[in-house]
Amino acid sequence: MRHSSATRFFAAILIGLLVHAPAVYASCTRQSGPTGPPFSQALVYDYTFDDTNCSAWQVSGSIYGPGGNGYVIFDAPGELYQDIVVDTSFSSYALSFDVTIEGSSPGLEKLRIEVDGVQLEELNGNSSSGRYDYDPIGDYDNSTVRIRIYRPYTSFPGDTVFTVNWVEMWGRF
Repeated sequence: MRHSSATRFFAAILIGLLVHAPAVYASCTRQSGPTGPPFSQALVYDYTFDDTNCSAWQVSGSIYGPGGNGYVIFDAPGELYQDIVVDTSFSSYALSFDVTIEGSSPGLEKLRIEVDGVQLEELNGNSSSGRYDYDPIGDYDNSTVRIRIYRPYTSFPGDTVFTVNWVEMWGRF
């Protein structure tokens, strides 16, 4: 059976759209964070860790949350990550997160934030609590990006507790 060039063209477009379809997580939503860049699209699912039905964040190790608590606590080694499918092209990308750091006797504990394997920040017990902003962070057009937050093992821990309150990534048009 012969197909017209228009039929082949539309079939190729449809296949391309299906291959580049964004990751979908049941009951999850992407909403703009506290102060996203103008003319932007939120890319992180459940950026505030409030959605008990959202499975977008993956957890390993000894961390508390996410899942309806509104935060994630790193008081021992552990990891939190989310894979994001960027299915379009943006002019730039930005990432922000908010962290509270508590402890009276910090050791060598660290909290690292990475995007697609590139470390953006390394916090320790002497770092400041608050909002951290990165703009721009790289070019992730039409690719899968991993946001990873983790606390590695240290042989000299103190009592530092890192609480991440929200994480947001935007693609700017």
